[in-house]
Amino acid sequence: MNMKLTNLLLLGALALSAASCGSAGRVDEQRGQTESTLFSEGISNQQVKAFAEDAQGHIWIGTFRGLNKYNAHEYQQYFCTDDSLSLPDNQIQDMMLDSRRRLWVATVNGLCIYTDRDDFRRIPICADDKNVLQLIEDRTGEVYAMTRERLYRWDGESERLVELLDDLDPYNTFCVKCHVDSDNRMWMLNAGSMRCMELETGRVTDTVPLSDFTYYS
Repeated sequence: MNMKLTNLLLLGALALSAASCGSAGRVDEQRGQTESTLFSEGISNQQVKAFAEDAQGHIWIGTFRGLNKYNAHEYQQYFCTDDSLSLPDNQIQDMMLDSRRRLWVATVNGLCIYTDRDDFRRIPICADDKNVLQLIEDRTGEVYAMTRERLYRWDGESERLVELLDDLDPYNTFCVKCHVDSDNRMWMLNAGSMRCMELETGRVTDTVPLSDFTYYS
């Protein structure tokens, strides 16, 4: 009887421990949806999507769920909430510190810039596809944002994104990448072709067909 009682007590303790862990996870998830900023000893998610270093030397880590700023002591976690000054989405795709020391953050549901008030200024995207996959800066300091379908250039005077190209992925492969070369030309690669754009004019000057699927460039 004593052995059976001991086993029952042990099983009960394990069940309570599992329930407690599950409950803590749910509380953290809910808290992340209602508070835009938290402090923690660890990052918000283990699936890391992007890294950046800001002008103050802070390390930024973009994850599948939330953005993290490391200050050598702790992580400050940022989340998407109903507040318009929070992230557009919790799933980070890319980050970039440009030559003007602005930190750009790309998410699956929009683009934003980190401000000196420790919040984010969201950049409107006038299209159904707001999933920003890549951020690029050219040799003259112009900033570009790439979704699966479109390439945009940031217009600093009007403070909006200007569409340059609308068929980046005609094969619907979700495999697109852009690069700027030393002559300030942008090369756009997808599964079927490699195109070259003169950034001064926004005109595609060359197209090279590709016979094999391009996974990496």
